[in-house]
Amino acid sequence: MTTTVDISTLQGLSDLLGLLEADNEIILTQADRPIAKVAAIAHAPIPKDGRVPDMHKDIWVDDGFNEQLPERFWNNRTL
Repeated sequence: MTTTVDISTLQGLSDLLGLLEADNEIILTQADRPIAKVAAIAHAPIPKDGRVPDMHKDIWVDDGFNEQLPERFWNNRTL
């Protein structure tokens, strides 16, 4: 649902956030002219272990990550 609010009626940010909790989107106006749109962010529940899948989309793990290290790694401590 969208609500239109004149910015002169808002006392502060807490008023805006209170309205946003009740609605998905708020159109802010000044002198009956729209000046901004504020929308709520949908939050997925965070798992109990605190890990958020795909939080960092640019990070990847190589397919061989879990493979055993070569014997020379253990013997010489060099690759």
